[in-house]
Amino acid sequence: MSRVPQILLIASLLLSSWLGMQATHELGHVLGALTTGGHVTRVVLHPLTISRTDVSPNPHPLVVVWAGPVIGVVIPLVLWGL
Repeated sequence: MSRVPQILLIASLLLSSWLGMQATHELGHVLGALTTGGHVTRVVLHPLTISRTDVSPNPHPLVVVWAGPVIGVVIPLVLWGL
């Protein structure tokens, strides 16, 4: 019996989950930048790389940095709770 369909399913699920996690995390950085008066110049999302959000100017970098992991945890917990 061929396991190719199972391997493809698992690989695609892992890549899409990784991309979803990156998108949620970067959304936190974007929201942190926008609420503190920063300007988002670029958001890099790709399932095979590490995501990145470029902010310039960044008046409150600590808020922007911490917003990524905080929002990245809160959004999935709220969705899970619903």
